[in-house]
Amino acid sequence: MMRFILSKNILVVVLTAFLQMGLSACKPSTPMENNMNAVELQKGDDQTEKSSFKTGIKELGILKNVEDSGYPFLTIFIEFPERQFSEYFTLNLEELQDISPQELTNAIGKYVSFEYNSDLINSLIEIEYQDKGIILHDDTVFQNDDLKRITGVFSNAAEETIGDLPGEIYITTEEEITEKFSFFITSDIVALNGKVVTAHYEQRTLNTITSLEIK
Repeated sequence: MMRFILSKNILVVVLTAFLQMGLSACKPSTPMENNMNAVELQKGDDQTEKSSFKTGIKELGILKNVEDSGYPFLTIFIEFPERQFSEYFTLNLEELQDISPQELTNAIGKYVSFEYNSDLINSLIEIEYQDKGIILHDDTVFQNDDLKRITGVFSNAAEETIGDLPGEIYITTEEEITEKFSFFITSDIVALNGKVVTAHYEQRTLNTITSLEIK
């Protein structure tokens, strides 16, 4: 069975740290659809209370690291010392034009006040077609027993991704259940458009900052 390594990784590398309902003041959220319940940050071994979307969560923490995730995205690591835990967040420079990468780098070690959205997203790991072609994202991740699986018609992948933002691809089952994935569409993926495939994926929490102020 042939395997093709995808040319680009999913932009959203931001993973769930320890989440739970119960924060007093402000909490996390990421960009996407309609409101449901809250996804709230919590420390330690707390269980995760998941929801599909929450917006406008306000937080205050210490900026610990800034990484380039491919323009226009940055991945930043923020520590919440009072609650003794840390979390990753995504920042889109095109949406926060009053903040530059250099300003953020210079602010490492300082407190930042920010607002963000938190969303549960599908992270595509592997696509299988007729047991012949497999597009593989990561061999080690693929061993994850928690991976979900969907078989259906692959769509919205007629052209390769052009630009800095990933495309949106869909898989629809015979029961008309559709799952959406954000991904950089390569020529290997274009070749599968309109075909019946099996996708292996996992759900991750994406925290996206919508405003930020350096203290």
